[in-house]
Amino acid sequence: MVAPPSASLPSQRNSLTPAFVAASEPSFLSPSHWLRSPSSSAAFSLASPRHFSLPSPRPSPRPSSASRPPSAPRRPPLLAPSRLILLAAAFHPSAAYSLFRADTPKARGLACIPVAASKVVAPGQRETMHIYDASSLQVIRHAQAHSDGIYGQVVIDEAAARERVFRVLEIGARVKVLSVRPSVHTDKFGGSSSSLLAEVIGVGVIQPESVLSKMPFMTISCAREDSLLLPPADPPVDFAEVTASLHEAAALCETLDGVTNYKGPLSQASERSEGGWPLSSRVERVLELRGHKDVCEGAKLALQALASTAHLPGGKRLEAMELAQRRQLNELVKLVEESLRDEARRRLAIKSLAELGQVDDSSEDLDVIE
Repeated sequence: MVAPPSASLPSQRNSLTPAFVAASEPSFLSPSHWLRSPSSSAAFSLASPRHFSLPSPRPSPRPSSASRPPSAPRRPPLLAPSRLILLAAAFHPSAAYSLFRADTPKARGLACIPVAASKVVAPGQRETMHIYDASSLQVIRHAQAHSDGIYGQVVIDEAAARERVFRVLEIGARVKVLSVRPSVHTDKFGGSSSSLLAEVIGVGVIQPESVLSKMPFMTISCAREDSLLLPPADPPVDFAEVTASLHEAAALCETLDGVTNYKGPLSQASERSEGGWPLSSRVERVLELRGHKDVCEGAKLALQALASTAHLPGGKRLEAMELAQRRQLNELVKLVEESLRDEARRRLAIKSLAELGQVDDSSEDLDVIE
């Protein structure tokens, strides 16, 4: 069918206008608009069939040059090539990801996830986390978009929480996102939602000064650097002896990880798939990520002690992080080594009782052993 010469095309937008913006407004690109707009041009209106006419069986006489109207300017195509390119780019998966990151505004302060003491990630500790709540997802996305994958963990004051008061402890963790892959979270009612599996490693210590915002996610003000890489205030007399003793205690706990441990099932699976996460490699990774490979022996020993707390409960990890921030190296190493040996004895006791058939890892008798 051919539109009569008197019909006028709708005004067309500048070809530089993004197609995904133009398509969102009522225009000739929207088929639903054709049906809603009886006043649209004859060339596009489906609601006004009277504008359409079949070709005449008799050819009309060719107008003479005197009566021929001046030639109208050539109309542009309905979709210019530039619009087609923009439209294709708007729906490309990689473009959608880029647009999504650009829509993440930069927040003031350090984006943080509030956690219980048992979930804190000490410097040198690696974890695989399943993140599915909206606030935590936004923290991860903000970290990737604006802070090179760095975010904070503030530790909830459980005593205050029992009194229905939200308060955080004076020590927390600075965490680096190593990788992220999509996942799906299924709730107890059978519903599902998008989630993330994040590989992270602790890279530092934070001391929250004030809470800047709580929504849509928590941000705090804190110092940009910690004291972990500074020379200790009380260096040990024999670094080699202290380091060997610490490594021995950590290795004993590691050999008993199959009995019981404080790692989540996702972290255990990731560690097995990578052939283990040796203590030395985790310390080297932290130094690499912080951009300080050449540090003093005291700083390396402090990081080794903190990384060894992956075998300890969250409360001990927080104690060790506080001592490290105060640069009390001797107290730090003593606390971690003694706690590791106590933990190894506890695991050996559980193993012995399990072999006798008296207790298993999920039994309430574990509280008595502790």
